[in-house]
Amino acid sequence: MAYVMPECVLLIMFILLIIVGISFKTRSGILIPTLFFIGICIELYYLLQQYRFNTKIMLFSGALSLNARVIYLKVLFAVCGLLTMFFKQLSNKREKPAEFYSLVTAIIFGANLMVLASNFLIAFLGLEIISVASYILVALPNEKRSAEASVKYLLYGMFASAIMLYGISLLFGFTGSVDFLTPDFSQKLAQVAPEAVTLAFIMVMAGVLFKISVFPFHFWVADVYESTPMATVAFFSTCSKLAGFGFLLNFLPIIWQYDFKSYVEWFSPEYLIGFCAVTSIGVGNLMALTQKNAKRMLAYSAIAHSGFILLPLTSFENQAHESVLYYMAAYVFISFASFFAIDKIIKVAGNEEIESFSGLGISFPALGIAAIICMIALTGLPPTTGFFAKFYIFSAIWDSYTLEQERIFLYIFLFGLSNTVLGLFYYLKIPYFMFLKRGNEVSKSILSTAEYFYLVFLTVSVLLFFFLPDWLKM
Repeated sequence: MAYVMPECVLLIMFILLIIVGISFKTRSGILIPTLFFIGICIELYYLLQQYRFNTKIMLFSGALSLNARVIYLKVLFAVCGLLTMFFKQLSNKREKPAEFYSLVTAIIFGANLMVLASNFLIAFLGLEIISVASYILVALPNEKRSAEASVKYLLYGMFASAIMLYGISLLFGFTGSVDFLTPDFSQKLAQVAPEAVTLAFIMVMAGVLFKISVFPFHFWVADVYESTPMATVAFFSTCSKLAGFGFLLNFLPIIWQYDFKSYVEWFSPEYLIGFCAVTSIGVGNLMALTQKNAKRMLAYSAIAHSGFILLPLTSFENQAHESVLYYMAAYVFISFASFFAIDKIIKVAGNEEIESFSGLGISFPALGIAAIICMIALTGLPPTTGFFAKFYIFSAIWDSYTLEQERIFLYIFLFGLSNTVLGLFYYLKIPYFMFLKRGNEVSKSILSTAEYFYLVFLTVSVLLFFFLPDWLKM
């Protein structure tokens, strides 16, 4: 039980949140966030206790696998939950707290299952828990726009999940097992024709690519981000995405063990992953350049960042593994800082259009400075933690090129660098309008002290981890 206590805490908290929400409707606005905060703190306590387990531990007949990387990711999920709670409490809309926090708890539980899974069915169960809870969260504001986005999200999710489940059934048919971390699974997979393994691999990847919002499963992102409250969007762009990448870190080593050299080289998994990563970066950046709406711009930016995180996974070297973990940890703080800053700027401007931000940097210097720091971090420039996130990614790709001498890594390296520069053109658009454009007079809608404190905490974190990058390493 000591190995699964964090998950037990989340399950108990999920049930308690619903019961308290039903029983204390008039006071649930205070009780629910407090209960959620206490529950996440207890989960973190058990996770920190688990750090003494230095070896890989197999649980429940090999269905779950616990190691230092899994614990690290689960800590990140819990941090996402805490940051979401503060974000939600400081936002204008705090309706339906019981539903909101219980769904967030369910998503964290599903994320834990995905990174723990060494069994395809457990991974699929975790993915579906995340997906179903996410569909409801998007529709929770009970508005026409959010309902439309939720339906689109649901349809894409059903399609991706069905493909993934069919891929799992193919792998089960090839090997007679769904425990993909066992030696027997790899040995039996090696006896199957590479064409069939590639097809099954693509199908399994479909569900994960949808969850991490990577091309060609990215079409839902802009509509969902635009029509969903910022606190929910920030949570989606971090916790759900990290769960998908956590599963890939478990699953992809099995694929790398398979010999695809006898098959068409350009159709091997590393080329397919590289294609999805590069296309996501290109599509995300190009679409973000054309956006006038700040939330849609951040949505396409999130697609591009998913592509950057996916880049090192074209080669499963140790440094690539570490660079992905660091990027994910840095992205949590950068993402929450960016979404919170933009949310408060929209609150002051009264409009989501970037042009409406004109002159706000002069009227509200704290918001303007925070916006500059966040946009620089998203670009990947010093002195922010975004610089080291990109630096480690490109270092891992360059090392893969020097070790394997395959041109694909050189092309990926050059493409990623050029797109980092391209990101400057739309990221700096927000500071440009805030400081260099004159706008209409804005009523002095002063933000609360708590909002400023939270904003300062996030932006200082983004700067602090540049000087202390080891703090984010596993």
